[in-house]
Amino acid sequence: MTTATKRKKLHDFVNAADDKQLDVIYTFVEHEIGDDYEHWADEDFVKEIDKRLQDFESGKTKGLSWEEVKTKSKLKLMQEASTDPLFLADMNEIMNDFDHVDGENL
Repeated sequence: MTTATKRKKLHDFVNAADDKQLDVIYTFVEHEIGDDYEHWADEDFVKEIDKRLQDFESGKTKGLSWEEVKTKSKLKLMQEASTDPLFLADMNEIMNDFDHVDGENL
């Protein structure tokens, strides 16, 4: 896939993304954009972290193992991908490529 194609697909995705998706995308590229966000200077961030720590320490919420986090994340990504038109188009393209592969080259 060319850089221009990747750029177009990414722009199309960002333009159609909902708020939750934009938050995730922004989190991935935030350090590249040059926005010097200081988490510990953000009162809302600190309040949220303090609340989560209190909930955990009191037993109100339970932590997850790294394996549980990875499993849940993979499942969620696959569920979201299964309804994404770009993902589905890419999967169709891959499946079509397999239909055209000469069995001797495998």
